[in-house]
Amino acid sequence: MNIHRLIRPLAVAALTVAAIGWSGPAGGAEAPRVLTVDAPGNPDFLDSALADEPSSWQILAATNDGLLMLRQSAGGAGLEAVPDLAEALPVVSDGGRTLTFRVRSGVRFSDPVDREVRPSDVKASIERIFRLSSRGASYYGSIVGADVLTRTRTGGLAGVVADDTAGTVVVRLTRPDPSILTALAMPFADVMPKETPAVDQSVEPPVATGPYRVTSYDPNRQIVLERNTGFRQWTPDRPDGVADRIVVRLGVTGADAIADIQSGRADLTQSPLTPAQLTAAQRAGVRVAIGPAAATDAIAVTAVGAPLTDPRVRTAIARAVDRRRLIGAAADRAWATVHLLPGAATGQASPPPRVASARALVSAAGATGAAVDVIARSGRREQRLTAELAAELRRIGLVPNLRLLSGPEYARAAATGAVGLRYVRLAPTLPDPAGYVSVGRPATADLSRLAARAAATYDPAARWAAWRRVDAALYRAKDNGRNQVLLADQPEEEAPDLEPRRTRAAESPATLT
Repeated sequence: MNIHRLIRPLAVAALTVAAIGWSGPAGGAEAPRVLTVDAPGNPDFLDSALADEPSSWQILAATNDGLLMLRQSAGGAGLEAVPDLAEALPVVSDGGRTLTFRVRSGVRFSDPVDREVRPSDVKASIERIFRLSSRGASYYGSIVGADVLTRTRTGGLAGVVADDTAGTVVVRLTRPDPSILTALAMPFADVMPKETPAVDQSVEPPVATGPYRVTSYDPNRQIVLERNTGFRQWTPDRPDGVADRIVVRLGVTGADAIADIQSGRADLTQSPLTPAQLTAAQRAGVRVAIGPAAATDAIAVTAVGAPLTDPRVRTAIARAVDRRRLIGAAADRAWATVHLLPGAATGQASPPPRVASARALVSAAGATGAAVDVIARSGRREQRLTAELAAELRRIGLVPNLRLLSGPEYARAAATGAVGLRYVRLAPTLPDPAGYVSVGRPATADLSRLAARAAATYDPAARWAAWRRVDAALYRAKDNGRNQVLLADQPEEEAPDLEPRRTRAAESPATLT
């Protein structure tokens, strides 16, 4: 799964979809190449410190940069933080509590600032996140002084030291926090000139460092991006653009967007499309690519009350679940998996169900005919999915007591911890592996050591590899008190160009106990 498409490079990567066709005037090689994008509505913010939605991130991906970015790569490698305005990943010292970055020389802000990016701009931009009370501020809470700046919204961050002469930024943390590297690759930490005031800049085109800059924003109508003539590519991970101009037309929804693409009035749409609209578009010859969600769907199994206190029953449920049938019932295009991490990060799909073995385990536990509570939110997708799950529980001799609840009712029921089975979505907004996998107690000594090593690993590639080992160990462990039966996550094969999905977590991942 290509998470980076959801965060930084979507707009830049989308410039390569010329096979869909360029709109704009004809006239040979010298004609301006205009990428026309239909979007359902206004972005939430065009101020990077405040922007919290993929529709905003796609635009900021083309205009702004942070110290780090997520790698321009498909699959699990696309989850790794790599250098952007920093020359390299930081030097880590003081037991993981001090990170030293060297800022690239020669990267310039666009007009009207027109000067090189300095370490003091980096410091001011991180402080500005807190002064604006940004939703992203919590990702940077481990920085020394973040708690004070969160409360007061005045002063600076003692934990960020910028040296414009040496070209360095030193970030001091209250504790080792490898996930801070992923946070620094998020748009919230994009670097703006240090003189930028701590007020929303969305109505004024943001100063750019990337290949494009916003030249006009007419809310409810359109956003126009033009080439940043001062941009010079500094790393293969920060690609140059292809189009001369990008025009984002606002307020164009599904069916109209498809018609625009068919007629050549648009090249790309950000609008969510229903399954029927997708099918119709494909039949009409429109190229369709589905944007995967940064999420893993699961059924959480909590060992409270008979029969779920018996590990044989929990194991039986894990064996019996036909993840592919559940994907079909939910009308999803997804990767069936038994892992917590997204499928592309593990590279492993799920085994087929073992219904006969599961039925035998339920019988051996004396649980045939026992009732099991199942809760989910009352959306149409959840209704279809849990109806299929209920049928599978009946096939192994259990009697599902299915309750579909409103959002607040579901949250209250889940918070009690007293519900047997519940549908969850693990979708942390910060795409760090620790947001998907947690190891509780009791756990084997080996598993605890693996988890501690993974949690302390700073190098992004090594960090994902370490968490993959934890995830695999959880799957191999015989029951191990697990309380997760995984269903599906979005597939790597689907190129995420056309339909980005919001990755806000509906709830925190359940702890494995």
